[in-house]
Amino acid sequence: ARSSPSRPLNDFAAAMSASVSKLPSGSWGYFNLYGGAGLHSSFANSSSESGGFGLDFIAGLECNISKLNLSLDYMPRLNLTGGGNFIQGGAALSIRYIIINDKVFKERQKAKQKEKRKAKRKEFFEGIGKK
Repeated sequence: ARSSPSRPLNDFAAAMSASVSKLPSGSWGYFNLYGGAGLHSSFANSSSESGGFGLDFIAGLECNISKLNLSLDYMPRLNLTGGGNFIQGGAALSIRYIIINDKVFKERQKAKQKEKRKAKRKEFFEGIGKK
């Protein structure tokens, strides 16, 4: 039997990332291009790892087919401090199910705003009748 090296129980590593993306940046027929940028920070409590801070970028291509969203993206990371390599990157293929599409969401928002305006008009005209 082969044994694999294990991390001591007192080692700790965590990472946080935040980004802002613009969807879509452009489109080719059924495909949308998107891109964005953000920051990342990682913390480590280990002699073999070090924490760091840096920049994240993302670019990808997505396609909606009925209720499925397929996307392929690439996310390079520039580690400005710590974190091992200065440049790291990763790619991902995602398959997501669309619960509420943009059209339905906008229609619901529009209906809520219409109800609010209707309630305000009712309050206004009730206030006039009491004077």
